[in-house]
Amino acid sequence: MKHLIFLFLVVFAFACGSAKNVGGKDNLQEITGRWQENWDVGKPTNITYSDVYRLLVKDKLLTIACANHKYEFEAISFTNKVLRFRLINKDKYETDKNAAQASTYIIDYELNYNVSKKNFEGQAKTNKGANVKILWERLE
Repeated sequence: MKHLIFLFLVVFAFACGSAKNVGGKDNLQEITGRWQENWDVGKPTNITYSDVYRLLVKDKLLTIACANHKYEFEAISFTNKVLRFRLINKDKYETDKNAAQASTYIIDYELNYNVSKKNFEGQAKTNKGANVKILWERLE
């Protein structure tokens, strides 16, 4: 009987630990909604539009979708008020005109959630090695 109780406690602790990888003590509902991205904040840019992202929680997992593009997202986590994920851009119209159509752009994001401002601030690192200052502002 003691072994069964011990096994139950080990399994329960493991299950709770797994959930922390997604959200930890952070409230995922607090960040759900639509967010508009400002790319390379404070610098002139040739970007004429802002991507709009939707953060959703489904089955206790945080997911990201982009309203303007069919980006793929990997390694999504929100722990200690830090949102991290990898964006994979395979859109033909987003690739450089001189690059092969098969080019893929990968961007690693690390955004800090500012509770008082209710926004995300941080940086994105492109697969070309550029570090870009990012600001996400809530739309809803």
